[in-house]
Amino acid sequence: MSSQRIPIFLAVTMGSLLMLSAVNQVLSQDLDERLEKDLSGKVDEITSEEHLVTWLPTVTAAKEKTRIHRAPILVIGGADWCEPCHLLKKELAAPSVQSELERWVPVYLDVEKEVQTARELNMSSIPALRLLTPDGRVVASMHGVIPADELAIWLSDHYDSAAQTYLGDLTQRGTPSAIAVVRIVREFGKRDAALREAAITRLVPFPEIAAAHVVAKLRDGTLSERLSSLELLSVWKAPVDQIDPWIPESVNESRLAKLNTWLENQSSGTNQANDGLTPVEIVEAERLLRLMVTVDAAAAASMREQLSRMGNGVLPFLKEALLSTDDPVDTERLTAARYRLAATGGRVLTWPGGLERMASSDFDEKVQAVDEFAKMATHDDEELLLALFADSSPLVREIAIRTLQRVSGKSANGALVKLLKDPDPNVRAAVLKQLAEEPSPALVTKISEYVAEETDPDLIVHAIRFLREINNRSAVEALTPLFHHVSWRVRADAVDAVTRLVQKSEIRKQVDVLTIQDAFRERLRDEDGFVVSRAVAGLNILSTNEALDELIETVHRHPELASEVINMLVQNSSYRYRLQTHLKDFCTHENPTVRSAAISGLIFHLESGAEAEAYSALEDEEQAVRISALEALFRFTLQDIQLKLNSTSNLDSHNLGSHSESQTSGFIANALNFLNGSKSKKGTSEKDSVAADQSGSAQDEELLRIRNDKTLEEWIYNLSVPAHELLDSNSPQERLAAARFLALLGDEDAMKILLKFAEQRHYAEQISNLFPGLLWAEKESLTNELLKVAISQDEIIVIATQLAEGVDQRATQLLWSLLETPNANGHLVNSMHLIFLSEYFSASKYNLNEASASELKVFHEAMKKIVTEGSKWQQLAAFQLEVAADPKLAATLAETIFDDIEQSTELRQQALKVLLWSEGKSAAQSRSYSLLESEEELFAETALAYLALEKDGVASLSGGVVIYSYNTDGDDYHYREPKPIVPEAPEGLTLEQLEKFTESSDPQVLAQVGYFQTLLGETSYLPALIAVWEGNGQDERYRRLLYRALARVNDPQYFSILEEIYTQIQSQEYPEPSIKEFYWTIRIMTGPELLQLRKEIRDTHGAETLQ
Repeated sequence: MSSQRIPIFLAVTMGSLLMLSAVNQVLSQDLDERLEKDLSGKVDEITSEEHLVTWLPTVTAAKEKTRIHRAPILVIGGADWCEPCHLLKKELAAPSVQSELERWVPVYLDVEKEVQTARELNMSSIPALRLLTPDGRVVASMHGVIPADELAIWLSDHYDSAAQTYLGDLTQRGTPSAIAVVRIVREFGKRDAALREAAITRLVPFPEIAAAHVVAKLRDGTLSERLSSLELLSVWKAPVDQIDPWIPESVNESRLAKLNTWLENQSSGTNQANDGLTPVEIVEAERLLRLMVTVDAAAAASMREQLSRMGNGVLPFLKEALLSTDDPVDTERLTAARYRLAATGGRVLTWPGGLERMASSDFDEKVQAVDEFAKMATHDDEELLLALFADSSPLVREIAIRTLQRVSGKSANGALVKLLKDPDPNVRAAVLKQLAEEPSPALVTKISEYVAEETDPDLIVHAIRFLREINNRSAVEALTPLFHHVSWRVRADAVDAVTRLVQKSEIRKQVDVLTIQDAFRERLRDEDGFVVSRAVAGLNILSTNEALDELIETVHRHPELASEVINMLVQNSSYRYRLQTHLKDFCTHENPTVRSAAISGLIFHLESGAEAEAYSALEDEEQAVRISALEALFRFTLQDIQLKLNSTSNLDSHNLGSHSESQTSGFIANALNFLNGSKSKKGTSEKDSVAADQSGSAQDEELLRIRNDKTLEEWIYNLSVPAHELLDSNSPQERLAAARFLALLGDEDAMKILLKFAEQRHYAEQISNLFPGLLWAEKESLTNELLKVAISQDEIIVIATQLAEGVDQRATQLLWSLLETPNANGHLVNSMHLIFLSEYFSASKYNLNEASASELKVFHEAMKKIVTEGSKWQQLAAFQLEVAADPKLAATLAETIFDDIEQSTELRQQALKVLLWSEGKSAAQSRSYSLLESEEELFAETALAYLALEKDGVASLSGGVVIYSYNTDGDDYHYREPKPIVPEAPEGLTLEQLEKFTESSDPQVLAQVGYFQTLLGETSYLPALIAVWEGNGQDERYRRLLYRALARVNDPQYFSILEEIYTQIQSQEYPEPSIKEFYWTIRIMTGPELLQLRKEIRDTHGAETLQ
């Protein structure tokens, strides 16, 4: 790549000055025309197609978009479940609002996904509206649903204050970059006189790099721009004495000629811009970039070569041009110019048209060209590979980094680090993300140096994410200086990163703990509350008695952190025993947030010593304080009840196995009756039913004794009097909090209120949390009410978890009924799996070999009954539980169901999967082979899946119900021996047998056909296997089938696929077993590329891993 310069400034004429004016006129276009460009797929639509503006999903994306054009930002915080948010969206669709939004960068923030940003913008209620400057400073806020006309007026009224300039351009010291000069000159047209004067002042010392742009504004700018330009040119003593900014005609050709001569003097000598180009060269580069997208392809190629001769100084302007267009043809030409700057002359000559194809907007053509380049690339192409890494496509970046690693070896990361000097912040961000994927301690020094020079807080945060993954002292030492950074976000993230690192004992042994404690304590005095909260979290890890006074002071300075600080103090033994006086003082604090946190901590800490403060809190004028006291009383009372229940003899939570066989079998019978919708069933003895009903009576009796004898702390009963008065509160939250506390004491009024709340949505968790402290009849009635409303699946799981607390066997009846709710599905079955095992077995659910014979007997009888008579999800849950308890008995049950032609085809297919999974490998293969000829399509396809994928092919039942087993049978098909693997089709399998499956519409069935056909020497359906792998490269099952098939084909055209598979395996959390199998499978392949790949595997992972 040539760096030769052309002496443009020596040939400046009046024509070039006119071009200068034209270029600056383009740069001064209305920003609104450029705010609709796409951010590489990072945008989101706020509602439907009727919206005209494009909404971004994050504030970070908005800042990227405003980095050049500096438009103000509108942020709306909402959530899918928020009805007012949907109403606001309708107002936003109004034409008056849409028209105003065209000059803003709009962001729709999902507050549940962008929690930190929502917190930073103080979005405590939604919908929330925030107006931000381009730098992210909030200038106006509103909440709620605002009518369209009012909203448009609000946006218009605040536009000027929000559309402020990038203050960094005006406040930074030193010589501004060429790009900064362009932006500063644009400020001449702002309404705010202070901004115009700041822009003039900033440029006064730098006529050599700014004069050309200022002269252009004098000729073609608005009145405001001409006035500012004339003022600055006068300071520079330019020949402008005869020019009147109020009369545009006074800037005539003769006066421009004088300015041109003066301009040549400013541009001569050593007065170059920081980017390596003279001001006039900059004008020429901008001219070429502007014309390049308007001329024919041949002329564009010629201009590309002219730009390449100017060198990398063109790069900032080229990237600005790319950011300013959304036209695909313009983007192609500018991208090709970017690649030409990075390419060697030899590459351009030997690969004609290649750069243009890599810049194509056609994704397939681009990827094909990039693949082609990757195969021919050498170490000399490093710069071009680095340029490709800036592409928006993850696939292109992946190919670029993989090729860079191949041609540069261990120095690839070092080459990648060079891109941290790229002027495009998006490129620097991509580099940091890539480095964070495989963090190397060797790069800590370079990243630290980069951080010291980087001015973009967002990018420093990316660097922090890299450093926090380095588990050694050097990372901590690199992070702690950032505790003093000017950006609050950098400080907060740095403190958080160090906190994460010192959580690890091996790091604490390497660092000076006292120094880090002192650094955390210093941040307690930070001006930003969020930074302080991170420091509090750090001191929670590295606690010290010496920080107590500072933490107490933190509560006074930051009342919003009172709960976080007090919770930490109460739970940490280093602080806990000196807290009493402070907590009691906080109970009378003027801020209700502090009082709320204090009473909660005091009840937890002092227990009986908190009665007076708790009484006052229950009568506090602030509702939040009263609720906090009630919740603390609830938690303390429930904990006390559970301790007393657990200390009672013969009461052992989660211990169904301690009951006699007759009790357990009676319970099972009663549970089955419940499933079938009746309280009694023919064949079930009255004795068994009575035993089941009495199984939880011991716990009920103990609870009644606690309530009747009042065996809890006396002060708890004293506080029930003021708490009872709060049952009549106008606030639903307060009534619920009071009812939760009092229900534990047996208060009937409280139970009535809880039943009313159970009839409403969204209270399942708060109500079911009481279950461990309630009588069976109370739990049953509340559960029945909760199930009548349309509760979510997560709420059902919460109810199930709480029902499983204790030893009352009747709860299991309700657990089974949860699988009959409208929201029941495979996810719910999987989530309740361990809950069911805990209910049925006294042994550990992960070691059911220790289950008693009596437990297993009644359990298997129950599962058989449920499989044949239960609902769909109950049947699948019973199959799942049966396999977990005893795979052999599961196989027997499954075979019985499968052979029963009276059963539904769907149930028989599920039974077949369980049977193949549970019986031995040899028997399962034999059965599958015979079923290939089955006339029932479902059975034949299930058999094919087992033959191709073995247990993995049948491990998922209908609806995603997963088969689990905690009893291994030794039938593990995965590779173990260190010798070449030669994939073979099952003995006797023929292409004719596979023919029937080619008519399937299931892509996975076709992929399995492609796998077996390939093993049998036919590759017509191999593309089907490749397609399934491409659709989900993280599915290890089909990835394994593909590389086994390709190993048999041994065709070099598929080498790139094997490379990508190797990369995918390396990204696994525990890649070693898969690496080993992959290596010994491709060991049967030949060719120089395969030899190199196997060598790379050996060098990277070591011979021991492969043995």
